[in-house]
Amino acid sequence: SFTRAYHLAFDIDPAEFDGALAVLEANGVAIAHGPVTRPTGRGVYFYDPDGFMVEIRCNPVEA
Repeated sequence: SFTRAYHLAFDIDPAEFDGALAVLEANGVAIAHGPVTRPTGRGVYFYDPDGFMVEIRCNPVEA
């Protein structure tokens, strides 16, 4: 059975990533890691008020 998770990830549209990051920053959310750009896309990690790690990520932008 599933007993624990490392983090929760939300996969969003690449066009929305910068806006989502701006909302986090405007609300004083402390960024734990990132934003990072990898071949698999972009992501940013932060902690929710209960201390659980959350990731917002998106796939790479297609040319």
